[in-house]
Amino acid sequence: MKIKFYKSLIIPALCLAFNGVEAQTLTVASVKEAGFGTPSTNSVVVTSDGTIYAIDQSSISGSPRITRTFSTGQTQTTFLTIGAGATGLTLSPDGTTLYYATTDGVINKVDIATGTRTDLLTGQGSDVSDIVLDENGDLIFDKRFNGDIHKISKNGGTRTTLIDGTRAGAATNGGDGALHTVANTFQTRDISGFAYDKARKILYVADRSSSRIRKIDLNPASPTFNLISTYAGTGTAGDGAGGSAANATAIGNGGTGNSSLLGMHVDGNGNLFFTDRQYGKIKRVDFATGILTVVAGGGATALSPSASASPTSFNLGTGDIADVYIANGAYYIANGFNGNTVLKVIDSTLPVTITGFAAKAVNNAIVVQWRTQEEVDFSRFELLRSTDGTNFSVVDVQAAKGNGSSYSYSDANVALGTTYYYKLNSIDQNGTSVLSQPTVASLGGASDDIVVFSNTQNNAININTASAEKLSVKLVNLTGQLIYKGDFSGNQSIATSSYAKGIYVVTITNASGKVIKVQKVVI
Repeated sequence: MKIKFYKSLIIPALCLAFNGVEAQTLTVASVKEAGFGTPSTNSVVVTSDGTIYAIDQSSISGSPRITRTFSTGQTQTTFLTIGAGATGLTLSPDGTTLYYATTDGVINKVDIATGTRTDLLTGQGSDVSDIVLDENGDLIFDKRFNGDIHKISKNGGTRTTLIDGTRAGAATNGGDGALHTVANTFQTRDISGFAYDKARKILYVADRSSSRIRKIDLNPASPTFNLISTYAGTGTAGDGAGGSAANATAIGNGGTGNSSLLGMHVDGNGNLFFTDRQYGKIKRVDFATGILTVVAGGGATALSPSASASPTSFNLGTGDIADVYIANGAYYIANGFNGNTVLKVIDSTLPVTITGFAAKAVNNAIVVQWRTQEEVDFSRFELLRSTDGTNFSVVDVQAAKGNGSSYSYSDANVALGTTYYYKLNSIDQNGTSVLSQPTVASLGGASDDIVVFSNTQNNAININTASAEKLSVKLVNLTGQLIYKGDFSGNQSIATSSYAKGIYVVTITNASGKVIKVQKVVI
C-alpha cells in the first residue's frame, strides 16, 4: 500500500492518502424502500464508523424521514420522521449531531444518541437549499429565493447575513471580486448547494443558473479574504471533459429547475467533489492544481452500478444524483431522484487526515501534539527529532488509537538555544509508511526570552517573548534575499503560505539595532 503526504495550507493539518489499490470499486451501500416522488434520497452524511444517514424525501409511508443504515447492503430504516420535506443534512465533526432544514421553514438540530430534535431557527420559508458547518461549528445556510447567505450559531439564535443577495432577474456572471458589494451578490434562486473547507476557511457555492461554482475566501489571514471568485465552470452549460482547469471547463445545465449542480463536499486535502446531475457524474477539483476530473459516472441514463468496473465506466443515471459525501476512504452518492439508492465508491486515493501536528515550547520542554480524524489500517506513529533538520532519530513510538484520537509527546531532553525539528512517521499495518514535513520549536537562548519556531503545518513563523520592548525582525532566504521585514512587540506571527518551502534565517534586533537573536527555520 502506497501512502502520499499532503500538507494543509492554513491550519495545522497533514493528510495521508492510501494508493495501494489502484482499481476503485462501487457497492450499493443503502437501498431505499420502493417509494414515489422526486427528489427522494436527496442528502447523505456518513459517520466515522460507517453509519449512513440520508434524507428520504418521499418514503413509502408518504412521510419524509431521516433514514439510518448501519452496514453495506442493508435497507434503510427510519431514524426520525420529520413530517415535512427536508434538505441540507449535515453532520457535526464529532459525529454526535445532525442538522437539516425543512420546507416549513425550520432549521433543526438532532442528537443522534437520543433522537431528540431541537428547533434552532424558525420562519425561514421553504427556500433553504443547503447547510454547512464552519470551523467553529456555526451553521451557514442560504435563502435561495433572495440569493442570501446567512449564519447562526451551532446552538441557534439570531441569524446574521454573510451575503445580502439583492439581485434578481436573468442569470449573469454574478461577479468575481470583493464580497458584500451589489455586483457580487447571488441572483435569486441561484444557490443550490454548499461545501465548506474548515481547514482553509473557504465556502464553495453551487451557482446553478450561471453554471458555476463560486469560491468565497473567509479566512482573515488570507490575501484574498472576502473575495468571491469562479472556482469551476465558464458560465456556459455543458459536460466539459476532465483534465483542464476547472474554471475553464463547462459544467452544469444552466437552469434553476432541477439543477445540475447540487451536493458538494471537501476532502481532507481541500479537493472539492460535486454532483453534475444533468450528466450523471461526480466531478473533482484538485485544490493544489485547480484541475477538474471526472471520478464517477459514465454519463448514460440508466443506473448500472458495478462492483468490478471502474467508477467512470458505470452509470449513475443522468438527472439522478443529488449529493456526495466524503468519508472513510470512500465517497457516498445519494442517487435519489430515480435510483433511490445511496452508493459507496471506495477510493484508495482519498486522504486519511491528521490535524494539529505542531511543536511548541512549554516550560522547560517541547510538546509535540497531533490528532487524527481517520485512521485506516494504521499501526503506529513514530516521532522523529533532529537538531540540524537533516539527521533524524526516533524519540517516541505510539500505537494507533483509532479515528478522532489525540496524541502528545513531551520532549524534556532539550537544551536552551537549540532548534529542534520534528517529523511524524505514520506506519500502516502492512509496514508501509509516510513521513511528514518537519515542524520546528526551540526553548530560546539562556540570556534572552525570545522563542522562534516555525509551524510548517500552520504556514506561520511564531515569535514569542515576554518582553514589551519594540523589536524588529527580518526573514531572509539562504541566498541572502530579504523576504520579510517588520517591527513588533510581544508575540508575533509571520504568515508564510506565499513563500517557497525551504530554510530561512530569522534575525531579530532591538531598538538600538543590536542583533539579539539569529535562528534558522524551515517553512
